[in-house]
Amino acid sequence: MSETKLHIVKLEKDRWKEWDTFVLAQRDGTIFHTTYWLREQRSMKPGVYGLFQGDKLVGGVPLCLKEKWGIRITPQPLITPYCGPVLSDVFIQNGSVTEAVKLILNDVYSRFDACRFSLPPQAHQLREALIKLPFHKAGSRSITNLRTNRKARIAPDDLIDSYTRMSRRNDIRRSMRKGVYAQESTDWETIFRLSEESFRISGREHPLKRDQFLGMAGKLHELGLCTGVIAFSPEKVPIAAAWTLSDRHTCYNVLAGVDQEYRKLNGGSVALHEAIRIAMERKLIFDFGGSMMERVNTYLQSYGPEECWFTHCRSVESARFRLLEKTGLVRF
Repeated sequence: MSETKLHIVKLEKDRWKEWDTFVLAQRDGTIFHTTYWLREQRSMKPGVYGLFQGDKLVGGVPLCLKEKWGIRITPQPLITPYCGPVLSDVFIQNGSVTEAVKLILNDVYSRFDACRFSLPPQAHQLREALIKLPFHKAGSRSITNLRTNRKARIAPDDLIDSYTRMSRRNDIRRSMRKGVYAQESTDWETIFRLSEESFRISGREHPLKRDQFLGMAGKLHELGLCTGVIAFSPEKVPIAAAWTLSDRHTCYNVLAGVDQEYRKLNGGSVALHEAIRIAMERKLIFDFGGSMMERVNTYLQSYGPEECWFTHCRSVESARFRLLEKTGLVRF
């Protein structure tokens, strides 16, 4: 690759489509790095900083900015497992990843009082570069490894047999024999209602407002980036749902919900199974997400994924933010 000096340019809105096309073509790029996703984050302002070599876009940083009391932070957006820097596949092979990451830290993240981002599991070179640079220092900058679960592409007809827990296989087959079925759906209203109920039962507030989700789901579906699945009782009552996002290589399990009145019909497992089957049919990896709660992670593991790790980075750049965080006036 050319030795032309690397430099950072903030991309204005008229260049966001260029960024989205670029990032979705890279191994480490995900739907969560696109402005299609980031512009749906309310109360935060999306932005993109492109990394150029000469006039060629070779990487960059998409982020959402949140401002309060003169503090400028770039948090991890809502229901977003991965974000942060992306470099082109060609640059990773031929360029200096460490030099690029150092420039991104100095010319992008240092502009803000604090930042968070999580690199996807496949971003090995980015992680190695961060470890070598100041992000690995204790205190103001830190790296944490978190787990997720990913299922490799297999033939859809072999899917149920690939589930590692016999009870999971039996429960799904038993429910189907009783007449429970799941299918792809754009009934976003029902999908939101079911997911909202599951959050309520767990004692948590849904991360998205109804109108926010409906608008987001409609737009992303038009772009071919999301899929809704609803499971029905034998009487055709919607009893469970799954909502996934996808890019060219991976399908992400983002939201799910179950009607508690019908929970014994095991519609949640049938809906998730159908979401996985659709992903396998499209030749995508299925990312279940992960949890540090063993009970939840054990449930996800019953579908036979490989447990893997991704890297979460946290940086507090200003002493003022550290003071506010210590006093509890800000959370990050």
